[in-house]
Amino acid sequence: MVLGKTSIRSGTSPPRRALLAWEFGAGRTHIANLLGVASHLAASGVQCVAALYDPRFADEFAALNIRVVQNYVWPTRRRSAAGWVERPARTLSDVLANLGFANPVALGSALAHYDGLFSLVRPDILICENAHGAMLAGRGRMPVIAFGTGSCLPPIVDGGFANHDASGDSPAWPIEHVRSQINVALEATGRPLLNRLSDLLEVDGVYPFGPVEFDLYSLTRRGPMLPPHTPGLNEIPSVGDGSEIFIYLHAFVQGVPQVLTGLANIGRPARVYIPDLTPAERAKLPASWRFERNAVPLQEILGRSRCIVHHGGPQLTSVCLAAGRPQVIIPKEFDNVLCARFVTSKQLGFAGQINEVTADWLVTAVRSAFDDAELRRRCELAAPHYAGWFTSDPTKTVADAALRLTS
Repeated sequence: MVLGKTSIRSGTSPPRRALLAWEFGAGRTHIANLLGVASHLAASGVQCVAALYDPRFADEFAALNIRVVQNYVWPTRRRSAAGWVERPARTLSDVLANLGFANPVALGSALAHYDGLFSLVRPDILICENAHGAMLAGRGRMPVIAFGTGSCLPPIVDGGFANHDASGDSPAWPIEHVRSQINVALEATGRPLLNRLSDLLEVDGVYPFGPVEFDLYSLTRRGPMLPPHTPGLNEIPSVGDGSEIFIYLHAFVQGVPQVLTGLANIGRPARVYIPDLTPAERAKLPASWRFERNAVPLQEILGRSRCIVHHGGPQLTSVCLAAGRPQVIIPKEFDNVLCARFVTSKQLGFAGQINEVTADWLVTAVRSAFDDAELRRRCELAAPHYAGWFTSDPTKTVADAALRLTS
């Protein structure tokens, strides 16, 4: 039985309801993706509720008349995560096990959380952006769509999830152990068991966002990828000189002193967005810089910046390539590393692994990205090719699919 599901609707039928969920991931991209889908659904008369891992973005949903609830469901994302042991992540099953899927108590708590939401919201459809717990919770109860970052939506190969790096290394968490532990929680909550772990992705729609050049599974994926999502950009801005460096780094960079030391010594004008930047860490950076409290729209980033320093998220990397902006990438996650390798292989910027960079290297790289006229010229000449990656709004594709499933 589908909770809250109604039949073909007439003019007097209650409005359709959608629950949009996000459970993990540090980037602004997850929120932008959810906002994009929600805005299209709301424009079509669908009532939406957003369950967010980070509820600080509630105001942006409130502007669309969308309610927000907190979605802080996994041990590794809670403040009490001390002592939680993670293993190397070679496939999606490892990512999920590291979050807590292989712990029946943790997974059972997440499922109970969603059962409560389902009772309150009575959704006609569940739309998941990095929300695999929600996918398990809604499976068999209502239509479920998974979309967003391609790194967490792998193809199925030989009945299992493809490995991140196609190296052939075995998953760090034994597949059967992860599946059996998940099934303990599913059985306890009256849900259908997984015959294979990859059954998790057997939902009503899976929509990975690209570009394909940054796909961790390019050797094994057979289905299409949607273009990157660029909220607030009707078109990629033309190349301009810019007058500052834009620095967008995640909060965890504060635990890497050589990065902040390097930034403090670049000697160039900059605008900085580091969420949760502490006063002590901010004091280490030049007082003349502009520090942003909230995410900066892409249009404004591109309009003011000569170069960008960031972690290598596929969306921002793609936008910088299409706008002809040199980049300095400090990657941490698998897809960040892939983006960084691509940019450096095309000689359109610089990259250094977050646990390997030195302050001196960072100073040299950022100054070169800002000052080097030849580098800027290469980026400008390459920009039209990368602008061709942005062919449509992928969040509208997802919203249209949701509307079809609930019509």
